[in-house]
Amino acid sequence: MGIYSELTIQESYLIEVFVLLQQLANGLALGSVYALFALGFTLIFGVLEIISLAHGAVFMVGAFAGLTVAAKFNLGILPAIAAGMIASGILGLAIDFFAIRPLRKKKHHHLAPMIATIGCATIITSVYQGVFGAEVYRFPFDFVPSTIFTVGSVQLALLQVVIIGTSFAMMVVMALVTTLATTAAADVTGVLLAGLVAAVGLFIIPARRRQGKAKLNEKIAALRGQLSGSLRAQFEKEIRHSLERIQEAIAPYTRFVRAEREKMEEMGKRLKDLKIGIERLRKKIETIR
Repeated sequence: MGIYSELTIQESYLIEVFVLLQQLANGLALGSVYALFALGFTLIFGVLEIISLAHGAVFMVGAFAGLTVAAKFNLGILPAIAAGMIASGILGLAIDFFAIRPLRKKKHHHLAPMIATIGCATIITSVYQGVFGAEVYRFPFDFVPSTIFTVGSVQLALLQVVIIGTSFAMMVVMALVTTLATTAAADVTGVLLAGLVAAVGLFIIPARRRQGKAKLNEKIAALRGQLSGSLRAQFEKEIRHSLERIQEAIAPYTRFVRAEREKMEEMGKRLKDLKIGIERLRKKIETIR
């Protein structure tokens, strides 16, 4: 039982390590999505010195534009990404032209553009909730190739690899953009990047969560089967050992009972012979009379 318990602990530890490594990989992919969001904020604030709280609304518009192209028109991923980039770029330019630029020309306090972007985000979100509703939308499941890359026990989808690579590449590009780009170029680059991330990141998280949950359930089911088989074998072994010990314990009493029974049978035979002899003697006595 000690060896069995040790093996069970080792197997559980290995499974926990595999799950931890897989979750770290998933966290790296998800963190890369957040990094792309942060790059957009950094670009706008670092170049324009404006805190744009409408950034999420711009991402949302780009994501819905890509979703519409993919779901309604059944087009591929490249047209969807292009639609998201165009829609979010146009919206970003519109926000800058109508809400931020007038305040910049009048040199208002830096909090004024931030409050203006909050109002823009509220308006855009309310409009889209009125049009599309508040429920969750997902891209078609076959929208992106389901290629899986396996490194040891860690599995990464093609889309996760693309997101991680894009995030690190954009970090390098952003360092160059912040030193070379003008204010207008920064605006366009930021909103295009927002559209790209919104189109790519809207559907990866639910899909990877389902896949990771399915893999974990499979591993748990396999471990449960091994555990049940080992417990059954160990239980049968303990039953056999217990029966053997019981038989060894009652063996002397069994031999004693068997010997006494043989003695009683021998005495019964002797009594029967005596009865027959007495009967013969009685008949001889009667004959003599």
